[in-house]
Amino acid sequence: MAGKDTIFVVETIVLTILLFIPRVFFDDSNAIPADKLQLNSWFDANVKPLDARKDDLDPALVAAEANKTIIKNSAPRPDGKRELAQAAALRTGGDKASLYNCKMFGFQDTFCDDSGKHFFKDCYIEGTVDFIFGNGKSLYLNTEMHVIPGEAMAMVTAHARAADNVDRWSDFGKKEFDSWFDANVKPLDARKDDLDPALVAAEANKTIIKVRSDGSGDFKTLTDAINSIPEGNKRRVIISIGGGNYTEKVKIERSKPFITPYGDPKNNSAPRPDGKRELAQAAALRTGGDKASLYNCKMFGFQDTFCDDKCGKHFFKDCYIEGTVDFIFGNGKSLYLNTEMHVIPGEAMAMVTAHARAADNVDSGYSFVHCTVTGTGKTAYLGRAWKPFSKVVFSYSDLSDVVHPEGWSDFGKKEFDSWFDANVKPLDARKDDLDPALVAAEANKTIIKVRSDGSGDFKTLTDAINSIPEGNKRRVIISIGGGNYTEKVKIERSKPFITLAVNINFVNSAPRPDGKRELAQAAALRTGGDKASLYNCKMFGFQDTFCDDSGKHFFKDCYIEGTVDFIFGNGKSLYLNTEMHVIPGEAMAMVTAHARAADNVDSGYSFVHCTVTGTGKTAYLGRAWKPFSKVVFSYSDLSDVVHPEGWSDFGKKEFDSSVYYGEYNNKGAGATPERRVGYVKKLSDEEAKPFISLAYIEGSKWLLPPVTL
Repeated sequence: MAGKDTIFVVETIVLTILLFIPRVFFDDSNAIPADKLQLNSWFDANVKPLDARKDDLDPALVAAEANKTIIKNSAPRPDGKRELAQAAALRTGGDKASLYNCKMFGFQDTFCDDSGKHFFKDCYIEGTVDFIFGNGKSLYLNTEMHVIPGEAMAMVTAHARAADNVDRWSDFGKKEFDSWFDANVKPLDARKDDLDPALVAAEANKTIIKVRSDGSGDFKTLTDAINSIPEGNKRRVIISIGGGNYTEKVKIERSKPFITPYGDPKNNSAPRPDGKRELAQAAALRTGGDKASLYNCKMFGFQDTFCDDKCGKHFFKDCYIEGTVDFIFGNGKSLYLNTEMHVIPGEAMAMVTAHARAADNVDSGYSFVHCTVTGTGKTAYLGRAWKPFSKVVFSYSDLSDVVHPEGWSDFGKKEFDSWFDANVKPLDARKDDLDPALVAAEANKTIIKVRSDGSGDFKTLTDAINSIPEGNKRRVIISIGGGNYTEKVKIERSKPFITLAVNINFVNSAPRPDGKRELAQAAALRTGGDKASLYNCKMFGFQDTFCDDSGKHFFKDCYIEGTVDFIFGNGKSLYLNTEMHVIPGEAMAMVTAHARAADNVDSGYSFVHCTVTGTGKTAYLGRAWKPFSKVVFSYSDLSDVVHPEGWSDFGKKEFDSSVYYGEYNNKGAGATPERRVGYVKKLSDEEAKPFISLAYIEGSKWLLPPVTL
């Protein structure tokens, strides 16, 4: 049995016995006698020897002989420290197997009595925890189960039948669990002084709305019931939902708090995604508000079943969520108790969670406590690194063998990095291919240290840059110590071969533009030189955060946030694994505003394996700042912050025939090719090729890996 806290790879002794003699009872309906003294005579009468039944048995079994054996697990006793200690002495997974007078010795998980019909007579099985476990349909006669000492709590059996109508002998601490919950989550009357006053007031003035699909309630649909509740609602409204199927897209706005839907779970009716159908990747439920709780709810879907989003605090208890890929996803801060995540079959690689924490200072994450992961699908990962700071923890949980032994996935980040390492090799491996001036500069490198406390060569970046001569011909690495540097830093084109843009945050200190203040619209960073690269850098601002202007540029593992035109200019740039984050406050946000003014200008932005996230209103991937703007998104994850139309001509219809806006193999709720504006290009494999290689920026001639000190 898979460990409840840890996944064990067992390579000790796991025997599949091929010596069993399947027995076909002459009359299966003859009941086992109540008197144990009659047991052997009953058995002899109903399970006769081979010689008396040759004509009835499978010919392949006629030659088999009954064999007695002792099966012993040689693994050491589990102590929570040793590896490979939790191992079965025997696993029976075939159908129609029988054991007679056999003994099994072990500790935890002694005998895995798994799928199939099995029969055991006159046997002996000893162990500590779950020492008979699995999902078999088995009959045990005159068999001893012996509990050996040493555990605070021993379990004879742990049966794995996953249906909801199972009768349990032990609830594995369920009573204690419920007692803990009742003691910590008390009713309103016992906690009025501790709760939010607005919540107390809402609960004191509750009302019930009945939704019945047959028309016997206040409304026939959930949508009508929700629409009847006013904006700024201040009372608890319980929507009592009658049995039946409600095929609706239900949305509860944040402006309508204190609403509680109460009733039967609703299935997601979207078809299973197959890579061809449109509108197939859809969530059964999305929770984006703060302080939301669900009890005893079930969510059914395939990819993206449940969007647990928006950095809100959420609580789930006694729930069931099933799906295939990323079936719990988003950026919520959520606690799941006694909830089952069920992986359904059909995907080569399933993902239970895909958490979207994009920065180390974001207060979000998923915590699963006393939960279970089950499934009939192929191997599944507990989580994938959707964003660089994804945060997911499983505690006291029962993880079945549907979970891949590795447990977690970086979702191709290793392959992505391998590709980069293979294509952007160090100087020594590429001297013959690189620009000779670059080779000469790298051979004569120097380091300048900037420390705000005065412990370096300079206290400011400006002083460090001013120390470098015009026409510089050597690689100068400016090593910047931790701290805030409030400067307007400028590196002139006449000072090439300067490196400072690795692991740096660029923050625009100008106020947010409001249409009234002067000097509010300002860039955090402008890159106007040729052959510039930034690695693992972050840019923060509002409108016009980053001016990616003339020249060939490369960006990897970066983060850029803003509102309107927050990446703008006329650069020819390749962005890899970079996040563009839309912050709220604008009626219409624009990720890019490219300034290509003529068809013969060699410029454009290409985003590959990037993400577009946000908490703002709907955003466009690009607007036609100039008539020949050129922007392409490939293999990127576009969240629902992206407007369904995707792109904007900003009211200049005459630009529709000249702009070059392309998309290739994107995914996510914001990747809606069927709803895009008519002038966007849905690129073929051949059309996408120029935008998804380093050749787009002639990287083989100048691009080097990031500096390490």
